[in-house]
Amino acid sequence: MAIDPIDEFLLRYVVTHKCRALLDLLTDKDQRVLAFAARGVVQEMPGYEYRLLLSAWRTQGNHLAKDWPRFGRAF
Repeated sequence: MAIDPIDEFLLRYVVTHKCRALLDLLTDKDQRVLAFAARGVVQEMPGYEYRLLLSAWRTQGNHLAKDWPRFGRAF
């Protein structure tokens, strides 16, 4: 299924800058589906991308977990 470039832009913006507002609108089931999808994406990452992700989590991700109370526990 092709995604409209405008929708992709808006989704990237919201996920990057307004994630908390987005997660507040999602049901628990929606959040579980996103968590499952995110795990799948991470499993498919090449080793260097995975190491960069872990590095980013260590440097800034831990303090972000408190901003995502429902979604943060899904991982």
